[in-house]
Amino acid sequence: MSKYKTIKYNDRFEFTRDKYQWILTEWKDGVSRKTKKPIRAKRTTYHGNIEQICNTIIDRSLDACEDLQELMDHLKRTRSQLKARLDEEAESV
Repeated sequence: MSKYKTIKYNDRFEFTRDKYQWILTEWKDGVSRKTKKPIRAKRTTYHGNIEQICNTIIDRSLDACEDLQELMDHLKRTRSQLKARLDEEAESV
């Protein structure tokens, strides 16, 4: 069992760390090509620091932005939400 807690950012992203790295898990809902049943796919990537985790979450969630203003709002909002989640976790320790 890991001594590091998994932090759930939202329904799509969660992250944790181990002794050597930060681990980001991205979940995507989809449909199986073979069975045509709903599936939840998992994508795991590894990062050297928390800043890389934040940047990756921001980059992967930009698809919802349609113009420059939305992009700027998204960047500010996501960074502040990530900080708030980390602060919540730090307080519960």
